[in-house]
Amino acid sequence: MNIKLFIAGSSVVIISIAAGLFFLFTLQSAPAASPEIQAAEAAKIIYPRYDLDIEIEYSSHLVRVAEKAGFLNTAGEPVNELVFSFPPAIYPDVMKLESVEIVRNNEKKSIAPEIDTSMIVISLDTPLAVHESIEVRFNFSLTLFQIFKTDLHPYGNYGYGSQVLQCGEFFPTLTPWVPGQGFRRWKYHKIGDPYLYPLADFNITINTSPDVVVAAYGQVSQDNGIWKFESPHSRSWAFTASPEYKVMAGGTEALPVKLFYVSQNARAVEACFKTALDSVTLFSELYGLYNKKELVVAENAYYSSMEYTGFITISGSHMETYTSAAPYLLVYITAHEVSHQWWYGSVGTDQLLEPWLDEGLATYSEYLFFKKYHSELAGAWLRTANQAMVPGHYIDDTIFDFDIRTRYFQTIYRLAPYFIYEISLAVGETTFQKFLHEFNIRQTDTFASGADFFRILREFSSADFTALGVKYFRRPPDALKAETSSPMTRVEKGVSS
Repeated sequence: MNIKLFIAGSSVVIISIAAGLFFLFTLQSAPAASPEIQAAEAAKIIYPRYDLDIEIEYSSHLVRVAEKAGFLNTAGEPVNELVFSFPPAIYPDVMKLESVEIVRNNEKKSIAPEIDTSMIVISLDTPLAVHESIEVRFNFSLTLFQIFKTDLHPYGNYGYGSQVLQCGEFFPTLTPWVPGQGFRRWKYHKIGDPYLYPLADFNITINTSPDVVVAAYGQVSQDNGIWKFESPHSRSWAFTASPEYKVMAGGTEALPVKLFYVSQNARAVEACFKTALDSVTLFSELYGLYNKKELVVAENAYYSSMEYTGFITISGSHMETYTSAAPYLLVYITAHEVSHQWWYGSVGTDQLLEPWLDEGLATYSEYLFFKKYHSELAGAWLRTANQAMVPGHYIDDTIFDFDIRTRYFQTIYRLAPYFIYEISLAVGETTFQKFLHEFNIRQTDTFASGADFFRILREFSSADFTALGVKYFRRPPDALKAETSSPMTRVEKGVSS
């Protein structure tokens, strides 16, 4: 991601560009600067910033949020509308949008935006000129609904259970810019991960009752119910909360690991914590060093588990049902979510149009974890992943191509990782591990595509993957066809990683 800073009027504004996409946010007030100072400041690298003030009324399951966001138009063309992704908008009985204001040329104006499923669309009376900045302020509340240990993502990402309140994907974020088309829109889909996030800096203050413990990445202080968090260079931010949370802490001084839990299943707590420690250690060795200051794990209130930057939530259901005789579910899901710190947090992908890349790599990582720490479970992973193709579906289908959750799960979480496993066998597992390391290093802080994956893979192998392409892909990539030239690795080219 390439990010530049500009001084525009009385605001410090940054531009974040990832894979040709523009994300621009106003940070703070600043005095007007000369063109010379503006040019000097433009060379600095600063990430976008969200400032969130959150109030939690735990007993009534109410969350109030005040958010400020802004951007500078560097699209090279006038902007007629702004589009923010805001998943809670699909539940009118949950989300109440109390006010939206725009600040432009130091003038504040209240507006009534269009809400299109999960999109908030702000039409501008006057197009935003190139290099003109604007600030958007959202005030909203969420009346969370009750969720149960059988509920599945994305339903319940913002909800409460009998012991835990959880909020993920709960505030507006600007969508990617598409040149010539405007800000990207999509219809919310209740299968898969219907979100796209650029890297950003987050500053959060949470006010709640003193007995409530808040679990999230980046805690800097906590005093009598006032929690402050900072999460720089992050793709997303979320939290869970409970007055019943206990904390298990460990890891190293360089990489602390914390587990927030409510489970009474002591063996499950120990197994989850050990799996998190082992996973972050292994994947750091395989893919490149974990680049956050801590790893925070929290037990949640539903059947699913979920990844955020520096923070993962683990199924309360899996914690409850864990036994040492049947460890598979809890162990694999913990390793899976930790691996997303690389395959999502570090290397972003288009989770709408290429979910196979995101979930395929994370699920394949489970297999690598089992091989290292639980060899008796590696065979179970292979048997589970090696399933028949789902009629009418291929791994390169988008989330919108699925209307049955089980078909999505079998295709994206089973067949996609098995395709990656088969590629690893064809390349050679040692060589394939070198490729994954290189792929992570080179694609860190980007939105990587399947084309990027295969392009870098071809530097490590000239094997013929044509049959695998035909088997797994609706539109087999040309890069899977055999090449006549020998592969040349990055090291052989004399380029250091």
